[in-house]
Amino acid sequence: NCNNILNKCHGHITDYPCRWSSFVPQLTHNLNIALKSGGSDPVGGYSYQSMTEIWAAANHTKSAVIMMWWKPEALYQTHIGTDSEFTHVVLPPPTQECKESRERYTGRCTNDTDAHRGSELGICDSSAQSLRKMISSALKELAQDPTVEPELWSPAYDIIKNYRVTELDLGDLLSRWLEQKLDPHGFDARNAVCQWAADNLDMLESFIPETYPRVVEEQKTSDEPIFITAAVSANVVMVLLLVSLFFTYRKRNTKAMYYVQPSFLYFLEIGLLLVTTAAWQMTVPSEAGACIVRPWLESIGYYFALA
Repeated sequence: NCNNILNKCHGHITDYPCRWSSFVPQLTHNLNIALKSGGSDPVGGYSYQSMTEIWAAANHTKSAVIMMWWKPEALYQTHIGTDSEFTHVVLPPPTQECKESRERYTGRCTNDTDAHRGSELGICDSSAQSLRKMISSALKELAQDPTVEPELWSPAYDIIKNYRVTELDLGDLLSRWLEQKLDPHGFDARNAVCQWAADNLDMLESFIPETYPRVVEEQKTSDEPIFITAAVSANVVMVLLLVSLFFTYRKRNTKAMYYVQPSFLYFLEIGLLLVTTAAWQMTVPSEAGACIVRPWLESIGYYFALA
């Protein structure tokens, strides 16, 4: 007598927690499917941990179990190709009318049975959902800095914006993740992603913007007239400063030089010589060492000349 012994008239289905998106009561009631979830929340749902434990227990005891689940997901991938592989239950095909009826379905976490059962128009399978990605706005600000010439922008933001991954790709990633078996609690995510990227390099390269990779060509400027003029001027000034230092030292004991103070002239001339040397270095091809020495020559030179 099903009216008196309700629990004996229903099979068991393991449903999502009430705060997750699930329409099991709506489907089972309106399609006359004799299944009912027996969890502790208002809709009879179970926590994620409880659901995985139920699946593990059912497979250990070889018991039948029916439950809500999704893919791609680690537990789903773990059982592919085994005798405990998930089998999809076919429901009426999704329609826009059904989707809209489900969107109006509220009150899952209440004790309102009518709200749980919803409308007959919402009895269909789940529609395909596009995968989405989230990109920090700071990445675009860094990669496409308006103070930097567009030709020098990093392609990082455009690559991530162009990147697309399918459900099959995610499933492949999860399978590689689980197959590592070196760090089961962490699922060896880094190794799995690296292996997947190496095997799908051609696909990943297709996301690179058309104008990349860009080859940086060094422009040889040492042969341009302005640099030749600057180099000659720097050399002339250095020679004049060396001559000035020589005569300052040679005439250091004369009366005129005594009143001018030779030590002051030494500081001034050595400082200007260092600054001129730094200026001359800017007219010749740069080496790693020269790039480090140049700012030091400028700083010390100005310190000596202006101290």
